[in-house]
Amino acid sequence: MFTAKTIIRLLQIVPVAVVSIPALAYDVIAVSGGGKIEGKVVFQGDVPTKKIIPTKNREVCGGPRDEPLILVGPDKGVEDVVVYLKEVPKARHGASRQNRRKSTT
Repeated sequence: MFTAKTIIRLLQIVPVAVVSIPALAYDVIAVSGGGKIEGKVVFQGDVPTKKIIPTKNREVCGGPRDEPLILVGPDKGVEDVVVYLKEVPKARHGASRQNRRKSTT
């Protein structure tokens, strides 16, 4: 059961969240001859590492070692990268949904 303090706190947060949702929207426009963004994220320099020192189950976890903070392939391509566009004021309706479907098939 919610306490009075919790209910008051929720009543303070919910209106802010509801008002903030339209700020994330963009103007829907007709797009002819749209394009696409392609590329490869490449890491320059030495890959940063983190020292791992297992304190339990050394038989399973192994001994101390340096683990990379970024997964980089032999061609310096970064693995598991997310690239996004900031401040897109206009786009065609459902643009991000269509791109997401294409990338998962």
